Amino acid sequence: LAPELLADRDFILAAVKCNWEILEFLPKHFSNDREVIMAAVSQSNSALRLASEELRGDRELVLSSVQKGFGALRYAAPKLLADREIVAAAVQQDVHCLRQADKSLQDDKELIL
Repeated sequence: LAPELLADRDFILAAVKCNWEILEFLPKHFSNDREVIMAAVSQSNSALRLASEELRGDRELVLSSVQKGFGALRYAAPKLLADREIVAAAVQQDVHCLRQADKSLQDDKELIL
C-alpha cells in the first residue's frame, strides 16, 4: 500500500472491515488500535492473534472473539484465562478448552454442565 493510504486510518478501518486478513500487512501500530481490531474480530475469531498484547487483555474484545469461536481462547492474555465468562463461552463450544483455563476454573463442575 502507498504510504499515504497507510497513514489514512479511515481507509485502513474500511479495508479491515472488508477483509480482516489485511492486518497482517499493516504497520504494527494498527494491532493496538482497538476499533481496527474489533472490526477484524467481528469477522473472525482468528483475528485476535494479530492484536497487541494489550488488546489481548481487553476483556470485551476477547469475549467477543471467543463467542465467535473457541479457538480465540489461545490468544487471550493469561489473566483472562481465569475469567469465568470467557472460559464458559469457549467451553460451551468445546469442553477441551477447559485445559487452557486457569487452574482455578479447571475443576469447576458448573462450567462443564
